[in-house]
Amino acid sequence: MIIDRSYVPKRPYVPLSDPNSKESAEACRAASRKRNAKRKAAQLRRNSGPSFTGTYREYLASDVWAKKRRMRLAEDNNKCIVCQENADQVHHWCYTYPYGKERDYQLAGMCGRCHKYTHKKYDIVSNKLKGLRARECKLEIQHLINMMRQALLEA
Repeated sequence: MIIDRSYVPKRPYVPLSDPNSKESAEACRAASRKRNAKRKAAQLRRNSGPSFTGTYREYLASDVWAKKRRMRLAEDNNKCIVCQENADQVHHWCYTYPYGKERDYQLAGMCGRCHKYTHKKYDIVSNKLKGLRARECKLEIQHLINMMRQALLEA
């Protein structure tokens, strides 16, 4: 069935103000300043937050790490991402400095056995992940997890 829409009147375009006027130009500049301020605020939120400038071992003993570790384990429901056993450790897929600036996808809750296996088999991977963008890094990590699950099933 074809509907004839020729009876619908077309609305003429009516600009809110003259595009060449000072008010319109000022409104555009104000909107641009607002967008830039939002971008800067988002960037500050990403780059701010707790960081740690000591050694890696000192970082692992710090309150900053303890909080991140608790949050990561809670997000993984205290389950190992590989074998689904109780997770008691958190693995860094790649190490970023200053410490404390890790992204959520760079950490994973694991049981001791899978964590040890990960370091034994896949430590070389962390250097490869450093150069990847977030999306590529997430995909590579998911691929590694799948490989580890397959190896666990075969063992």
